[in-house]
Amino acid sequence: MFRDSRIITNFLACKPDKLMKHALWEHNRRRSKLALGNVRTKNWYMWRAAFMMELKENCLLTKRLRAQKKTCRFDDFDRSIFGMRNARMVNASSKLDALERAISKWWNEVKKYPRPESLQIENYLKKHKHFLPMALSYQEYLSCSVDLCDDLKKERKKRRYFVQCFYSEMPERNHSLYEKGPKCSKHCFGNKDECVGGLCRVPYYQYHSNFVY
Repeated sequence: MFRDSRIITNFLACKPDKLMKHALWEHNRRRSKLALGNVRTKNWYMWRAAFMMELKENCLLTKRLRAQKKTCRFDDFDRSIFGMRNARMVNASSKLDALERAISKWWNEVKKYPRPESLQIENYLKKHKHFLPMALSYQEYLSCSVDLCDDLKKERKKRRYFVQCFYSEMPERNHSLYEKGPKCSKHCFGNKDECVGGLCRVPYYQYHSNFVY
């Protein structure tokens, strides 16, 4: 089972702020459920995953993302900054509320999938394009930002926020979303103890050797 005391984020490279901690938590708890076979589609359950990475923050990317000019436009971002982006305009009461609503909307695309007879990425490219980077087994880094897009009157309970999450890996055609099998059956770099709640934690030395500077 996914436990917040053990799987939230990896603090070795940086200390995420409140928003990023929440973004990592919301993503990783869903990835854990997927790895354990507890994610339901339209009328079935997704296969269990033999290997699923725990997402971590790329701190430098988060700083770059938040330093960009805020225009709340879907087409206004540097496409070379990261592998893949999810973006959504959300009516919410706060930044955290907006983040939760966006992540939930993206992930729930899986409910459109009738039955996962195949995990080939091509099957998810159209109706599940937001779910795809969130569920990719070898996805490793995440950076998110939430920006207020209007300053409505105080008596209004909800405001419009622009939520963006960038993912390090771009899904490739002719590849699988993940490999089905018992949880953690593909050991984390040969160390089964690094697999918690169905998610693989990258060891300290490998995490730093792969970190994007």
